[in-house]
Amino acid sequence: MTTVLETTVAYAKTRETFKRPIGAFQALQHRMAEMLLRTESTRSAVYRAAWCLATGDPDAALAAAAAKAYAGDGARLVCGEGVQMHGGIGFTWELDLHLYFKRAKTLEQHHGATATQLERALAAAGL
Repeated sequence: MTTVLETTVAYAKTRETFKRPIGAFQALQHRMAEMLLRTESTRSAVYRAAWCLATGDPDAALAAAAAKAYAGDGARLVCGEGVQMHGGIGFTWELDLHLYFKRAKTLEQHHGATATQLERALAAAGL
């Protein structure tokens, strides 16, 4: 997610339309801010899950399921936005964005999709 975000921000600074970098447009700035938010929030959720597992915290199952669910949704959003903001070149073999997008879609299903992880989180929380 971090690599896709960094690649997209760099591209937005250099790609120009209407004699301005596309990163100067507020609509794209909002989308990139959402990408950053999802990336950092996912990192925090994964760190929490890792800490819970390392310390034997009783909330480890809940934290791991929540992190996996958040990571699946976040990666799909960040990679999808990265491809969209690159326009047509985002789908080509010239950039690795298509690889990250494919990995995000594949890993989202690995060890249970988001819906499965949310069910696990609810069960771990006793709900």
